[in-house]
Amino acid sequence: MAIKTYKAFTNITEMEQEFKYVHADKRAILKEELTHVGIRLLAVVLFILSYFIFIRYVLPYSLLQAYSLGLNLSFSSIWHSIWATLLLFISFHLVVIELRLLFMRSRIIGK
Repeated sequence: MAIKTYKAFTNITEMEQEFKYVHADKRAILKEELTHVGIRLLAVVLFILSYFIFIRYVLPYSLLQAYSLGLNLSFSSIWHSIWATLLLFISFHLVVIELRLLFMRSRIIGK
């Protein structure tokens, strides 16, 4: 955490130094930084929205379908359980995409 805070401050000082360059396009630098901040804010909003959708709808539906498959092994319950599993996988995939956008990295864990 301390290293990330240090890197954030060094990024701010680097941007401040870039603004002092004579031939630096200040609008382009500012536009790029604001784009990064906008993408991160959008990722946070999407992450929170998808979290509430997941907790309120996807997880209860998936648990209900797993329970119904345990009670009644029919074609319909198997189909609904497959659909619920796919819905869970898609939800987790969207969370990973949102975290990648939030951290502005191609991989969340590792280098």
